[in-house]
Amino acid sequence: MSSRQRRRCCSAVWRPLADRGLTNVDFQAVDTPRWQVPEPFDAVVSFDAIDDQADPAGALTAIHRALAPGGLYLMLEPHAASDLAGNLDVPTAPLLYAMSTLHCVPVNLAEGGVALGTMAGTEKLTDLLTAAGFADIQTTVPAPGDPLAAIFVSRKPTA
Repeated sequence: MSSRQRRRCCSAVWRPLADRGLTNVDFQAVDTPRWQVPEPFDAVVSFDAIDDQADPAGALTAIHRALAPGGLYLMLEPHAASDLAGNLDVPTAPLLYAMSTLHCVPVNLAEGGVALGTMAGTEKLTDLLTAAGFADIQTTVPAPGDPLAAIFVSRKPTA
């Protein structure tokens, strides 16, 4: 996504909030591993984004760095196990593997990425959150009302 596209995207979602006088919300489209913030956030939310990052570990480290101590990180990602055996009974697994193989992984490899892909899985994503320094990781699988999604809620430790 070009910087112009990022500005248009964020402007489109931010403008209605500003029109209502809400000034304590910010939407940003950034190169996540390089993300720097002037002051830490109390919360960060990402939707189906980490599995597509060229550097998912770097992205999570930057999100951790952007949070205030005790800050909350809510991450929504595709619902999958990290290994094939854990996905054999998941009716949507063939579709998700196809999307990952035909789109997510090739695009990620073209960017020089690690190609985590749509089927990264709960176990791998939890490991990445832990390695980035997050604690109190709670996972809801599948997400209520969305059998294709998993919700991860974690915090930056206070000390």
